[in-house]
Amino acid sequence: MTNYEAPFLHAETPFYTDPIAQYQNYELETETEKSGWVLENIAQGTAPTGFHVTDKEYNYNMVVEAGRGFASEIPNHKVYQTVELPAGFYQFGVTFGAYYKFLTSYLVVNKGKGLPDVDKLDEALVAEDIANGKVSFQLSEPTTVSLGVLVDWRDPSNWGCGTVSRFSLSEIPYDEIDANGETTAVEGLAPVADDVKVRAVKGGLYLSSDVPQRVTVHTLDGVCVFAGEVAGTRPVPLKAGVYIVNKMKIVVP
Repeated sequence: MTNYEAPFLHAETPFYTDPIAQYQNYELETETEKSGWVLENIAQGTAPTGFHVTDKEYNYNMVVEAGRGFASEIPNHKVYQTVELPAGFYQFGVTFGAYYKFLTSYLVVNKGKGLPDVDKLDEALVAEDIANGKVSFQLSEPTTVSLGVLVDWRDPSNWGCGTVSRFSLSEIPYDEIDANGETTAVEGLAPVADDVKVRAVKGGLYLSSDVPQRVTVHTLDGVCVFAGEVAGTRPVPLKAGVYIVNKMKIVVP
């Protein structure tokens, strides 16, 4: 990714000055060699409304804001970059700035160029509430993907201001274990279906399944630490140790 952390590259001249606090706002540099961001569906208020960059006092973070001269509704607004990635297991995340009031917003990863509209997020490779701070996804072959944020603020009575100081994209090393791994003597646990994969990484597990199915994770002494439906890839934060994923022994480093 390019232009992924504050101070974000931006236009030299501010396009709008806050009428109360007097801080200045700059257009985010987009679609250049140094900044691959693409903006779509900018709303119209007193000032054009979408992701932009604040001034030095606010650390030149990327910001999306409603009210105070910006549009009161920001429907289906998208900011993303399109990159080529080799096969692997990845995590895309954001670090929030000092001011956080993201309303209905999502971290999204999508195959190809562009992000789906808010009513078609189920078609994305992965889409999660931005409050989670990160999403994980797997690529089985080299793939073009778009990574970014979708904002869908439609309540004019609710003012919002969300800031991002950094985006991150990292490949996560993992040990992949087939579902027919070592079984245990724990009773009452159904075996995992053949198409579930378990990836053990520092800090937890990633469970992946192409079809929705229930998976449980227990400690060796039988305490259930996770029980839920897995569809796609789902992270399970865990301390280092040995766990039982249904009937497989898994070591979390």
